[in-house]
Formats: sequence, C-alpha cells, structure tokens
Amino acid sequence: MEPTFLFQPTPLDAAALRPQVRRALERRTELLSRQKYPRLWAATDRLNRGERVPKIIAERRKRRRALLGLLDWALGLFLLIPGLMDPKALAVPLAVGALCFGAGTVILWRNRRAALGLLSLLAGLVLSLGALINPVKLGPLLLLGLAGLVIGAAALVRRRGRTDAFDRAAEKLLGERTAAQGMEGAQVLLSPAGLSLRRRGAEIGPRPLSLILETEDLLLLFGEETVTVLQKKDLCRGTLPALREVLGAQIPYETVLRDD
Repeated sequence: MEPTFLFQPTPLDAAALRPQVRRALERRTELLSRQKYPRLWAATDRLNRGERVPKIIAERRKRRRALLGLLDWALGLFLLIPGLMDPKALAVPLAVGALCFGAGTVILWRNRRAALGLLSLLAGLVLSLGALINPVKLGPLLLLGLAGLVIGAAALVRRRGRTDAFDRAAEKLLGERTAAQGMEGAQVLLSPAGLSLRRRGAEIGPRPLSLILETEDLLLLFGEETVTVLQKKDLCRGTLPALREVLGAQIPYETVLRDD
C-alpha cells in the first residue's frame, strides 16, 4: 500500500499568506517558461551566474554607489542654485549641475530611495519657500524646489501597496480557498497517485499532480487545471520530511523560500 499523507484544512490568513502564494505562482510561471524556451533560459542563467557575487560584497558595492550618488546629488544642487540665479553668466556650472543632480537622483533612487525622498523633500521645501517669500531674488529657484518636492514624494511612495498580475492571482486563489464551503470539514489525502478529497464519507480522486511547490507555510499542489493550497500545519498524518521524499520521487517538487 502506497504511503498517504492526510491534511485536515483549517481557516487561513489570506492577507499574511498572499506573498508566499505570489512567489509560488511566479516560480511556476518561470518553470513553464523554462520548458518552453530552454535555450533562452540557459543563456539567462549563464549571465546571472557571471553577475552573482556574495551578499556582503554586493552590500558594500551598494553603499559605495549610494555614497557616490549622494555626492553627485549634493554637488548638482550646489551648482544648480547659482546657475539658475544667473544662467547666462554661469551656463557651464548650470549644465554640470543639472548633469550631476540627475545622475545622483538616479543612483540614489536605485540604492537609497528613502534617503533620496527625505533629502529631496527637505531641499524642495526650503527652495520653494524661499522663492515664494522673496520672488524677486529667489524666484528662479521655484522650479527646482517643486522638482525636489515631486521627486521626494515619488521616492517615498510605498511600493508595497502596488500589485501586479501575480498578486491578483494569489489574492483570487486565496479568496476561492477561503470561500470554499465545507473545506474545513473535509480531508485532503496526498499520495504518489495524486490528490484525493474526502468529505462526508465520500472520496473524490485521486487527481494526478504535475507540480508541488512548498513555501514557508504552504504547499501548492498543481494539477492539470487546478491549484490546491494547503497549510503545512494542517498535516495530521505523516511528516513533512517523509512527504518531500515520497512525493518528490514521483512528482516535480520544489521549495520556494524567501531567501532563494
């Protein structure tokens, strides 16, 4: 008799688990793409191996780039202010300042976005207020001040609130799982033959599985046209190491963890 692993589904926290489901769906899409375009992915993997460096070295490089960006940004601001006050006489400092300011903004945006946001807001506020208080002398600085306010606000917008297709798919999948009537009263059985659902004495399946992805808290079971989300804590017969060994020998099985 082949080994069977039994899950007793319980309610899940959709908001907390969505990032894990999103990561798993993104990984599945990549796996399907790798099957369809193996040569393209082979070339991509070779490029990525060449660019990969230890984390400590990557962080040092990021700090150096951030410092360079800060110096460029400060130098650009230092040259732009007098250049805008007298653009005809100071055309060269104005051009160099614009170049340095732009380069510094791009570098900080990529490496220290929060710092760029705070510095830009502060500079933009000071320059805008100065131009409004004394428009005769400082009026030319108003445009630079407004640009600083816009850049600062954009840099501080929380990217976490944005969603993409994977986020929406994860939200939909978890919503369907949460709304499934009677799911918490059912039992899910996993075996090398696939997934079976036992409810009210009747058993449906087994349905074959094409892929199993494991995250920190979940198992995502992909069939031909279905996806089933199970919480690892709901495993009540069998162990996770045994499940990985037994099912992984018959069904493609991968872990998709945050640090991967």
